[in-house]
Amino acid sequence: VVKERHNCGGRGMRVYKEQNSFNADDIDYIRGIIATDGGVLIQEYLDGKEFTVDIIADHGDVRYAVCRHNELMENGVARLSTIVNDESIIEMCGFICKATRYHGNIGFDVRCSDGKPFIIDINPRLTATVSLAAAAGINLSYYGLKLALGEEVPADCELRYGTKIVRRISDTFYDSEGNEIV
Repeated sequence: VVKERHNCGGRGMRVYKEQNSFNADDIDYIRGIIATDGGVLIQEYLDGKEFTVDIIADHGDVRYAVCRHNELMENGVARLSTIVNDESIIEMCGFICKATRYHGNIGFDVRCSDGKPFIIDINPRLTATVSLAAAAGINLSYYGLKLALGEEVPADCELRYGTKIVRRISDTFYDSEGNEIV
């Protein structure tokens, strides 16, 4: 995968599935990016399911971790995403928060390939689909603000697994039975 360094993964990206499959146009494309942007990111292509983990951490102590399966992505935006409980992915992301003593909101993009999770991106901020966590019972935006202000973050919130978001013209939320959340 070849991607512009300062662009979303849904735009300005090319996937080469075979070694040595670059042609003259591809080389010119990459040279153009380097000339205007200063560089490219090159990463191994990983097949498999994509997940995002949104975390609120207090100096490395994970207060809440919400994992969602991004079932449909368009232009770097989750168009269909469901809250799931994947402990191996959450544990891996939590380990990084603990090791770095991270404080605040953070989002991890994870790709599971051949049954193994790989972190492909870490965003030390709120992610674009954090509203799904709020619809599922944990308002990470609000709790991040409370944490930043030194206020107590509730410890007893319950996450409703199976909650999903469908994005088209506007966002629509559904519970695990398929009923629209108003």
